Amino acid sequence: MGASLLSRAVRPAAAAAIVGLALVVAGCSGGQSAGSEGLTGSPIIIGSAGPQTGQANAPEQVQGLQAAVKAVNAAGGIKGHPLQLEYCDTRFDPNTEISCARQLVAKNVVATADAAFTVDASGTTYKLLDEAKIPEIGNRGSFPASLSSPYAYLLGGGVPGWYYGNAAALVNTGAKKVGIIVSPTPAAQYAGQIMAQALQSAKVPSTTLTFDPKADPTGQTTIAKAMAEGVDGVGLAMPQSSILVLMSAAQKIGFTGHFASCGCTLTPTAIASLGAAGNGLMVTSQVALTSDTANPGVAEYLADLKAADPSFKPTDASLFSWSSVKLFAKIAGNLDTVDKASVKAAFDAVSTPVDIGTVAPWASHGRTPPSPDWPRVLNPYIQVGIVKNGVVEPDGRGFINPFDELTKAAATTN
Repeated sequence: MGASLLSRAVRPAAAAAIVGLALVVAGCSGGQSAGSEGLTGSPIIIGSAGPQTGQANAPEQVQGLQAAVKAVNAAGGIKGHPLQLEYCDTRFDPNTEISCARQLVAKNVVATADAAFTVDASGTTYKLLDEAKIPEIGNRGSFPASLSSPYAYLLGGGVPGWYYGNAAALVNTGAKKVGIIVSPTPAAQYAGQIMAQALQSAKVPSTTLTFDPKADPTGQTTIAKAMAEGVDGVGLAMPQSSILVLMSAAQKIGFTGHFASCGCTLTPTAIASLGAAGNGLMVTSQVALTSDTANPGVAEYLADLKAADPSFKPTDASLFSWSSVKLFAKIAGNLDTVDKASVKAAFDAVSTPVDIGTVAPWASHGRTPPSPDWPRVLNPYIQVGIVKNGVVEPDGRGFINPFDELTKAAATTN
């Protein structure tokens, strides 16, 4: 997904990593047009936001944005106009998220790219962007407001796609009863509800447990409760620090069922740290997997990331933000005038799928969402990866529609 929906473990080194970036993220940046030398057109300003300091931080998001902007400008920008990125550090704070939304509106950005508003559950951030008529490219679909905004353009299935994907992955392994384990946060609880709904659509029973590491520091009590209820598969909705605890606990007490989690909550370093306990973990992503180097889109992303800064490491989060900018550039590149209204009209009119390689071929016009509750889920696709020896590898099926997968599963259930 992008940087964690449910929050990441705090990484003290993150602040140091951000200092080296061209972007200023202490507040809204003054803007930068990376690699724009030689471009004479007026800048096209896009905006983004996310947590770079505070309780959780996601430097990978900025790295993906920076790499994509630099690559677009190096290739001539958009008809000679350089992209300029305005970025705001949300500090993983709901009030700062709202402030960042206001700042992006004040900067008069023509669109946002992977604006990560994941703490403010009130919908205020999206209301502010909607009122300013700013298209939101790569909206993560984290809350009901972001799943219904007419200005939201999700890359894939959003939170419903991620967690229907978790359910579909577990059902695909033959799970007969799934334990949904969530953190005690609103975002995680919402994700757990979606997963339960997904399993119900496939006629697979589930039980939901809340994992609080303060009350159960080893995670073994929570896993034992799931086992006592006859669970043979587990879907997770929580920060990566909690995932690491539960996966290790499962190995220690002998739980042999499968685990599934949103890849947006896991970094490659965290996955590798699991060792043998991580083998078989299934992860869902709205974008292609960074290990799929045979995919031309992934190869392009890896090259752009290296060109931006050789120290940048490929992650699901940076590929998500990179894809948001690349999709914007691909569609906006056909426009003679690029402003908020023209960008929205162009994205609304896409009937022939646009293929950038790292997301499922993308379209909007004529698409029907899988549920009226999520009218902006017009490209309900995800990929499933499986952890093998510390690396998330593609399961070989490419992009799938988890809603269709679960409907098919229900049809075969007695």
